[in-house]
Amino acid sequence: IVGRLHLPVQSGSDRMLKVMHRGYKSDRYRRKVEVFREAVPEGSLSTDIIVGHPGETEEDHEETLRLIEDCGFDAAYIFKFSPRRGTEAAKLPGAVPDKVAQRRFLEVLRAIEGNALTRNRARIGSAEEIYVRHGRTGEGHAIGETWSGHAVHVPTDAEAGRYVTAAIEAPGPHVLYAGTPVGPPR
Repeated sequence: IVGRLHLPVQSGSDRMLKVMHRGYKSDRYRRKVEVFREAVPEGSLSTDIIVGHPGETEEDHEETLRLIEDCGFDAAYIFKFSPRRGTEAAKLPGAVPDKVAQRRFLEVLRAIEGNALTRNRARIGSAEEIYVRHGRTGEGHAIGETWSGHAVHVPTDAEAGRYVTAAIEAPGPHVLYAGTPVGPPR
């Protein structure tokens, strides 16, 4: 079973999805997420979100925030719309002022980070197998990743490419912090 899934939804507003020429509605993503969460309750779920697309209203933005909450996305690639010469979107009316797009960007970021922190807090005390991606840093921790795709800082001398098992001691919105590994690296 896949421990992480990326679903590039773009917007939670069906109206904006239509303007963007996406061939789906937000409920399609809600159903996909429901199936994923049932199969992999501790899995990580990421998405792509575009804020400030021409014509995006506050209601459209609120629908995106609702989708983020409903789906519990814990990571996202968030982009402020930027027109590209020669594209249909660059010619659309209803440009969103940069100040508004920046506020919406930060609201989406805070919502994603809030989801991630809530989900990461639930991992405290869990023993995780961690794949070491980068050896020891200046703080004496290696940087690794769990099977569900969560980044982890772990105090170990294990080299990159090895696995260690350790309990999660503290969460952040972007990374987990593990205690001393149990047993030798493998």
